[in-house]
Amino acid sequence: MNGYGVHMRILIVDDDVVDQMAIFRALPKKFVISQAESVKMARRALDATSFDCVIVDYSMPLQKGTDLVSKFNSYEKVTPAIVMVSHSDEKNIEYEALSQGAHEFLCKSELSQSSLVNTIDKAVTRARYINDARLRHREAHEDANTDSLCNIRNRRGLNLELADIEGVRGSYELVVIDVDNFKGINDTFGHLVGDQVLRFIANKLSAMDSDNLITFRLGGDEFGVLKINDDSFDGKVVDSLELQLQQEIKHGSINLKGIDISFSTSLGIAKCIDQIFTWDQLYDDADQNLYHVKKSLTH
Repeated sequence: MNGYGVHMRILIVDDDVVDQMAIFRALPKKFVISQAESVKMARRALDATSFDCVIVDYSMPLQKGTDLVSKFNSYEKVTPAIVMVSHSDEKNIEYEALSQGAHEFLCKSELSQSSLVNTIDKAVTRARYINDARLRHREAHEDANTDSLCNIRNRRGLNLELADIEGVRGSYELVVIDVDNFKGINDTFGHLVGDQVLRFIANKLSAMDSDNLITFRLGGDEFGVLKINDDSFDGKVVDSLELQLQQEIKHGSINLKGIDISFSTSLGIAKCIDQIFTWDQLYDDADQNLYHVKKSLTH
């Protein structure tokens, strides 16, 4: 089996005990084999254990095998090889199985150890190709939406998040963060030190990221945190977010060859309570507040 068969984990899904045993006997003894008699049982097994290949019967009383196969269609993670089996050799069944996401099809009348092992081999090869393609696609997607210097959402990544909430009524808070005298840091210590300052802030923000707290870099030395529609959102929550940011990134320092280089940031805050979300308006309010904060530093 091209080296795939050693300790391969196989899940057989078939409600017919006779057919289930026939498949079991046709598999090499070196395989680690589990069995399920329904799609429901198979899903439980798949949630609990990783399998290299799933051999699933097309026709079962409560749910067809294609119902299990379709479970993997939207997966972004690695999925097992899937072999659909059936007593029928009708082409429309094979076509349906493959179009739903099975990697190979085998008629039970053709079942033998050689035919089954060969079919599994092909399915594993095809599944690996598809999984590799998914991984490359996901990595490319993440690269396009992640700031290469700071490893945090860039503006494009932020826009993907905003697409889900633009025009949605709720409660939101935006904090725009700007490094004080960042040009002076670059001019005095060099751009490599400036980059370290940006990474320091990005790392602090990334650690805060959650389902309702989006962190991102807008560009240059400007970052942001957007808090979304928390059920407990009220004045205290807003204050706690501001306090957390004050503690984490208001002041910081990095060490350069034994010398501590200190820096500070300014925060511009805007919020809307039980309103339709509009990014442009919320950002404009936060940016204006940031401007006034920065202006006060020069007086």
